[in-house]
Amino acid sequence: ILTNDKLCPFKQLQAKHNIPDSLCFSYLQIQSWLRKQKPPPALEPLTPPQQERHLSILEALCTQGKPPSKPVSFLYHDIIHKLNSAKPKFTLVWELDFQQELDEQQWSKIFKANRKLTLCTTHIEVSRKVLYQWHLVPTSLQRFNPHKSDLCWRCQAYPGMVYHVWWTCAKIIPFWTQISNLIRDITQIDLPMQPERYLLHLLPLGIPKSAQYLMYHVLISALQAISKNWLSSHPLTLASCIKAIETTRKYKIMARKAGPQAHLGETAWNSWNIFYSRVEK
Repeated sequence: ILTNDKLCPFKQLQAKHNIPDSLCFSYLQIQSWLRKQKPPPALEPLTPPQQERHLSILEALCTQGKPPSKPVSFLYHDIIHKLNSAKPKFTLVWELDFQQELDEQQWSKIFKANRKLTLCTTHIEVSRKVLYQWHLVPTSLQRFNPHKSDLCWRCQAYPGMVYHVWWTCAKIIPFWTQISNLIRDITQIDLPMQPERYLLHLLPLGIPKSAQYLMYHVLISALQAISKNWLSSHPLTLASCIKAIETTRKYKIMARKAGPQAHLGETAWNSWNIFYSRVEK
């Protein structure tokens, strides 16, 4: 229907292809669309041009004359290296929220904290759900239902994205301030008010292990309190966190007494016991 990139006259097309008069308006629509194209649309080739690419490790291994020694180990090493070199998507999202890039050692410390600091399945679940950004927030829910509001259910002022709901919401900031004060009252250490410290448990260097242990339980209790009141707009209280920490302490003492090394780990709770005795009075 094109001659020298121009549309043939309708009468010519009608005579050649037996087109009825009723399609004249459609012809004019096509003609109008073609005139607006700058330059006129060109037909793409059926087969795109082949681009040169480098051979993969496996392809190079198969095409070279003499295979290397231990080829299976060689391939495993290449696969593991590629898996470790790519950052998981959730780490990139956190770094974007924090507006800073965490190095490999810092992420390794975060993953280790999520894996080794506790055997309590509830605490592991809470910690990993935050790390993997598992919780559904208003901005995520709106993708499933456009009629839902994307505003934070607490402040009703800003879009409820993950970082906002967990850290920057005006109604959650006082709670984190209370948690910071609680950590200082228990451990006599000021934990910087930085999201990677409180949300992902990336504690600063130089903190004694006993203090790290207590900080972890305080932070987990805070995350757990937020999770339990996920859709509530009421302000969070510190009392629920203190109660949760004391319950955890009792369970851990009971578990240790049932084991062969009941005396180990009791000193880690000394600072907490002193604090809790003051609160109870």
